[in-house]
Amino acid sequence: MKTRALPFLAALALMAGCSGSATLQPGPLGNGPVTATINGQSWTSNATAGAIRQPSGLYSLTALGPSADYTLIFALHNIGGTGTFPLGTLPMLTGGTVVVSKVGSPGWSTPLNGLAGQISITTLTATRMVGTFSFTAAPLTGTGVLTVTSGTFDVPVTGTAPFAALPDNIGGRFAATIAGVASGVNGVSSILTTGAAPTLTIVAGGERTINISLANMTGAATYILSAATPARSIQVTGSGTSQTATWYSQGQGGTGTVTITSATASRIVGSFSATLVPLAGGAAGLLTVSGTFDFGRGLTF
Repeated sequence: MKTRALPFLAALALMAGCSGSATLQPGPLGNGPVTATINGQSWTSNATAGAIRQPSGLYSLTALGPSADYTLIFALHNIGGTGTFPLGTLPMLTGGTVVVSKVGSPGWSTPLNGLAGQISITTLTATRMVGTFSFTAAPLTGTGVLTVTSGTFDVPVTGTAPFAALPDNIGGRFAATIAGVASGVNGVSSILTTGAAPTLTIVAGGERTINISLANMTGAATYILSAATPARSIQVTGSGTSQTATWYSQGQGGTGTVTITSATASRIVGSFSATLVPLAGGAAGLLTVSGTFDFGRGLTF
């Protein structure tokens, strides 16, 4: 799956709607500007910075810079409380995107790879949001990466959407380690077929595509990967040198398990670990993969 920060995807991210676990409480208004270091230079927004709460835990945080300076716009998806969330994700996962503009410049956006940076929300009430952030943004056209560090915010929250806990079927996380290195994930979906032998399919996209398939998935259990009936497998596609390089668990030497901790109509929780063998696209050598997932099943890509 390609992870380039396309302009239209960045625009969509600003309009799209991840969840935390803290109890929501009312509180006072935020009282400070947004500050950061942008490409090594100190930056402070004007006094009108603020966040707008929308349905399903979507927050739009806008920090306008002084005239002809940077403006930062965060689209935060499925935020239900405090926590640390990745930047560079699609709307089905907890996290968000950032678009940066500046007069006379092409603009920048966080690449959709799940590893563009992070935002930590330390206080979230009906009227206030406080936290920190850092990220790297790619230019919408041309070259010149934007590095943003030491970001802070303490801003008022407005909006007519209810300030309430999120439903169980939206938001969540998918974490993967491939060949010993964290692999960015920007979105995830799942399908559970019905019938005598239901099959659960989970697809996670980002730096690579991870496909988990469990035939005859009957609920919480540990399932051993096997090419025999009922077939259960993990497949990884993509590498640093090839978008089509593919490894899978069903060839000779492939092993692993998937543990389903909970699977309901609204949410799925579990973990996986496997050693995969080359299948196609120039893949070579064994590939280790492991990870955890806990995500709502109300949105798919």
